[in-house]
Amino acid sequence: MKLAGRKRELDRLVCLIADIPTGVIHVTGSPGVGKSALLGTALPVLATREPAVWHVDLRGADRGAPLVDEIARALGLWPTLDDTQRASGALAGVVAASRVVLAADHVDGLDDSASELREVLACCPRLVVVLVSRRAADPDGDRGLEVAPLEVPSEDTSPTAMLDAASVRLFIQRAQSIGAHLVLDADGVAAIGEICRLTGGLPLAIELAAARARLLSLEKLAHELGSRPGEPADLDLLEGAGAGIRENLRVTRDLLTPAQDRLLVHLATFHGRFPLGAATAIVPAPLGEVLDSLGRLIDLRLVEVHQGRPEPTLALLPIVRSFVHEFAEGMPEPVLPDYLRQLAEEASAARARLTPSDAVDRVRVLRRDYAIELRRLASLDAADACSLAVQVASSLEGFEEDATIGEILETALAVGAVDRLEDETRAAAWVWSARMLALSPDGVQHSELIAHRWARGTALIDPEANPLLALQARMIAVQNGTTTGDFELSARAATEGLRIARSAALPAWAARLELSLAGAVHHTQGPEAAVALARASLDRAQRIGDASSIAWAITVLNTLPAAQTRQAPMIPDLEDAVSLADRLGDPVLLSFVYAAMTMQEQRAGRTGSAAHWCARRLELARRRGWWTLSGMSLIHTVLIADSFRSDPDADVVAARLMGVIRLDVDRLLRSMAPSTRALFGDAVTGVHARLGDLRYASAVAEGGMLSTAGAATVATEWLHRHAVEAVAAAPHASGLSAREREVLQLLATGLTNKEIAQRLHLSVKTVMHHSVSIYRKLAVRGRAEATAAAYRNGLITLDAAETGGSASTSLRSPISRAAAPAPRGSTRRRR
Repeated sequence: MKLAGRKRELDRLVCLIADIPTGVIHVTGSPGVGKSALLGTALPVLATREPAVWHVDLRGADRGAPLVDEIARALGLWPTLDDTQRASGALAGVVAASRVVLAADHVDGLDDSASELREVLACCPRLVVVLVSRRAADPDGDRGLEVAPLEVPSEDTSPTAMLDAASVRLFIQRAQSIGAHLVLDADGVAAIGEICRLTGGLPLAIELAAARARLLSLEKLAHELGSRPGEPADLDLLEGAGAGIRENLRVTRDLLTPAQDRLLVHLATFHGRFPLGAATAIVPAPLGEVLDSLGRLIDLRLVEVHQGRPEPTLALLPIVRSFVHEFAEGMPEPVLPDYLRQLAEEASAARARLTPSDAVDRVRVLRRDYAIELRRLASLDAADACSLAVQVASSLEGFEEDATIGEILETALAVGAVDRLEDETRAAAWVWSARMLALSPDGVQHSELIAHRWARGTALIDPEANPLLALQARMIAVQNGTTTGDFELSARAATEGLRIARSAALPAWAARLELSLAGAVHHTQGPEAAVALARASLDRAQRIGDASSIAWAITVLNTLPAAQTRQAPMIPDLEDAVSLADRLGDPVLLSFVYAAMTMQEQRAGRTGSAAHWCARRLELARRRGWWTLSGMSLIHTVLIADSFRSDPDADVVAARLMGVIRLDVDRLLRSMAPSTRALFGDAVTGVHARLGDLRYASAVAEGGMLSTAGAATVATEWLHRHAVEAVAAAPHASGLSAREREVLQLLATGLTNKEIAQRLHLSVKTVMHHSVSIYRKLAVRGRAEATAAAYRNGLITLDAAETGGSASTSLRSPISRAAAPAPRGSTRRRR
């Protein structure tokens, strides 16, 4: 069967062998990555080019046996009747001066004494030995090929592009070979992509998963492999008759030191992605040891590096986490709950002060763990769960975990647990329960209950004694009014908040509330009064240097009708807001800036550019589970599609998206600019007229069967087809700093983080931060991929690798640790 996704590695291995007259080549990689399959594909190719190709499989050889002895024995050359003859002599006598390629698979566990192998090579000037193992068998070898897991598509990849990913091609090939019926529509391809991500691109795991596609639907298979928060992945799905994922993970775990193994067990307490700071905080070990161990886990692909803002995030594959929970000898003491509570307190305080904080970002990354911890606490003590829920509510507002927070608060109110809390927490519980109810799909039907709960909470707050909580309560009222369409309520709450902020000398809060008042006034009094308020907010934000408020003000001003904003002098462009939001790493702000860019470009008739910005917002909302914001972007997509009269599919796409949002469209439109409602109505009328009754009804019905996530995928793919701006930068243009290039070079030579820190006179933690930043910028998942990407894109070259030259100009195989003399009879790499 054709080897999927390995053409580059296959060509590289064949070229390595053809390039040298004699020497050792190491083919390495983690268990299950497909080293033997690669070798099995390469040997027939080599047989057409080389005079002699010998293959020996040393699986099952006695552990600790001499490597050369086992090779000679497998070839039937030794032992002989003459028991004085050595294996090396017997092998050298047969090869002599002949050109031979000798490939030895599964050499792990054998005594790889280099002296005996060098002795054979010295006597055989045309012998090339290929050793396949989980790690390099001979540190003196100067050639190597590390086989990494297959490329996996990101969540944002369109279905068309996803089909090009090597891991997806392998899954489809294997599933079809056993007669599985695959429906390769948008949902089916997305499910295959999810399966490939959950298996980490490991070929063995992908093949075992594909074998189940004959019995389980693709969506069910992805669900069982780990997309269930708080529940283990079903490893039995990845067990086969001859090989299984458990055995391969066990073998990989055997490669770990005790410190690395302990770290893996601690990290298995996380249920989703986690920031680097969280990993170092919950592990009771010296920081340098933790970072070195973490680097090793990343190299072995037990821990994955993901792009994130403002810093990269880490994660264990669900199958790795489940394996650790099955076989670890006792999980560590549960320190994660204490860390989550401490982090929630820091994040809550930062949100109340409107100050940036790493704690807020980390709470958002750990949102799955918070949802699980809240449900655990609710089963023990509803009051304790309620207390944690109000602490994380402001950080997680807009995420899908809103539903869990709302559920916890509803339960606490129902059973009277709120009455056991102190006044401040009880007030926050009432106010936030009102907010979560307003965010529910039928929130507009509960306006009286929302107002009642908010009033009960604010009655417990003394604005003079606790102005920050009072201001948060007013902002929640502003948002509730916007969500339910009661803009008079929003205006009153914003006015009250402004008075409190000015009295307490909190200018950042004053700026935010002026902006909120501008939004409400736009709906109630018209754009002219809104512009004046937003302009005052921008002036205030610029005076105090509040970058977040500046960006929000720019966004609001550029969203208002152009005829009004032209009268306000010196309003910065939306591009400035994009830069500010990007630098701040605030995803909520960035989402609204993207929406404003979409509206601006659409008003100007630049529909291709509008498609570009709308796609970016949809991708951001989909990654974070913001389905309300996704719904707003779907409305914008309908408006854009209505403008593409030359695309015969545009009207059908628009009608399908209408079917997705038809039950929630009124709530979504209430939260958008007033002009959007009329524009959307015109678009619906136009699409209906062009399609006709029958085709329109059919397309809307098709959309009604799509989930919001599925609709976001359809919309993103369509928008990308019509976007006129390039979105992605090439890896080599990804902005590596000079220091990151130095670290990348030393990573490529195989140095540990501690060794790199000593070489560059840095702390180990700084080196680790540089490493994960490099992985993010190059869009790779570990050291091996970073090395390959750097070589492929000319970030570093081969020249200094041979001489140990400067970091900015060299690259070396990660297999060998240091330059060493070549074995006698070998030659150096030809350039």
